Amino acid sequence: MIVFSSTENGLLAGFPAWEDADRDLRHFVAEDVPLGDLDEPYDDRDEGWRIVLFHYAGYVYVLEGDDPNATEFESFFRVPRDDYFRAWAALIDKFNPILPMADKE
Repeated sequence: MIVFSSTENGLLAGFPAWEDADRDLRHFVAEDVPLGDLDEPYDDRDEGWRIVLFHYAGYVYVLEGDDPNATEFESFFRVPRDDYFRAWAALIDKFNPILPMADKE
C-alpha cells in the first residue's frame, strides 16, 4: 500500500484501495503521480474512504477521510511540492528504474 508518513507523526494518509501498487508501479512514470490543483483536485474514493490532493503556492495538500462523500476530513496536511515529487520519484525508481541502454558494437 502507498502511504504518506512522517518521522514525527507516523502514518498520515494513504491509498488503502490500491491493493496492487507494487504491480502498478512497475509501469508508473512521472505523469502518473496523483496531483491536481485548486480548480481540479485529484480525487479518489472507495467504500469508506476518500483522498483529495492538490497543489497550491508551492505545497501539495493532502486530505483524507473515512467517507467517500466526505466534505470534512480526518487527516489533512501539506508537504513542499518539491519534496512530494522527490518522494514519488524515489518510489517510481524503486519499481520502474531507468536502466542504461547496452552499448552496441
